[in-house]
Amino acid sequence: VTWDSSVNATDYLVARRRPDTETFFTIIAPNVVGTSYTDSSGLASGILYQYFVVAQRNPSSTTSQLA
Repeated sequence: VTWDSSVNATDYLVARRRPDTETFFTIIAPNVVGTSYTDSSGLASGILYQYFVVAQRNPSSTTSQLA
């Protein structure tokens, strides 16, 4: 799975579902650094999967200035 980067994102959450049998997405990778993820966990051959990617921003990585 690949995606475009998001401004200010520190990492990404990747979720997956089988639209033929699952209503909700399951988180499969909560903190992906970069803009791609290789899903190799429990995939069935010939089955369509949908992926959902959410950009995250770690508040501790924010720099602030005091005036």
